[in-house]
Amino acid sequence: MIVTSCLFISAVFGVNAQIKSGIIKYEMVTNLAGAAQTSGKDIPEAILAMIPKEIKKTKQLRFSETTSIYENLPVDKKANKEEDEPQESGGMSFQIKRMGTGDGDKEKIFIDHIKNQKVEAKDFFGKEFLVTKDSINKIVWKPTGKQKLLLNYPCYEATTMGEVRGKQEPIKAWYTTAIATKAGPMGYCNLPGMILQIEMGDNLTITATEVKEKAFKSTEIEKPTNGKKVTAAEFKEIENKKMKEMGIERGKPRVMFHTSTEMQ
Repeated sequence: MIVTSCLFISAVFGVNAQIKSGIIKYEMVTNLAGAAQTSGKDIPEAILAMIPKEIKKTKQLRFSETTSIYENLPVDKKANKEEDEPQESGGMSFQIKRMGTGDGDKEKIFIDHIKNQKVEAKDFFGKEFLVTKDSINKIVWKPTGKQKLLLNYPCYEATTMGEVRGKQEPIKAWYTTAIATKAGPMGYCNLPGMILQIEMGDNLTITATEVKEKAFKSTEIEKPTNGKKVTAAEFKEIENKKMKEMGIERGKPRVMFHTSTEMQ
């Protein structure tokens, strides 16, 4: 315990002045336990054995002192190929898809702290939407007193309850005051610094892999403009209706199976 505390204190003094703008890369890991959906087909054991236990995707957060936008990395096909490319074996192919998570390739989450506004660009089953909230969600965070290092940044833990896969589950955030902006991945914010890691139940973990300081003016981080403008309540109604029609559970990864002839 003494050694851990000393390392943490050393890291605090080793960090330079607060970073106020830059780019953070994140790795998003989704647990695939129980994700296989057979649609009444007999899936060979060889295929089931090929399904990975998790899928990974890389994201980035560009931020200034007052604005931020969370999005996919530009031209990131290699990093995301587990989810994007069908795989084949024994005359059957399968493809992993996160259904109903709001994590399409065009997904962007923009936050303006001065205007107290959040805008999400969503690509939902081929249709683009702009989901606007006139006020940033004021999550009630509870500090736990726990500390750890992430990328050599001293971080503090805070927890809350939130909607994950359509139900309330615990959410853990690790944030650092060495990065001044009160932002983070997936639109989570309002802690006394930047969130470098989010754990959403047992299903999803998002962890910073790189922090790069870069000068951004707030006007350089533009909110998305493409898509049909809807409120959060309107989009949730659209989302629930479509997912109910397709028999999809909110936020649950889904493995789609096809025979080779079906793919032709």
